[in-house]
Amino acid sequence: MDYRHLPEGYYQTTKGDTLWVIQHDGGVSIRQINSDNSKSFRTDAARTPGTPVGRQKNGGFYTGSHTEELSEIYLRPADARIAFAQTVKRCGKCGKKISAEESIKRGFGPECAKNL
Repeated sequence: MDYRHLPEGYYQTTKGDTLWVIQHDGGVSIRQINSDNSKSFRTDAARTPGTPVGRQKNGGFYTGSHTEELSEIYLRPADARIAFAQTVKRCGKCGKKISAEESIKRGFGPECAKNL
């Protein structure tokens, strides 16, 4: 499966893991995030939190773990982002804290929702 088309952001798997999809240079990296720790979410471009679990280079195949979970996310990315937002009360795009019920229901904070 080609995961390069997954939108960058945070996703909650049905197994309860939080995966962070990072787009770069036509490829994608996947990192597992500890969603119980606020330091696990990116706050600046210089820091890349989480544990690498896989990657896919431009024109290549995905190598790594969590393929079953990624396949579920690939088929229903909006559901996985909403599950993430409901679980940790953070935006599924940028990882910032959100509290408005409307934001939690859609999986995005107000700033990221404007840019969709």
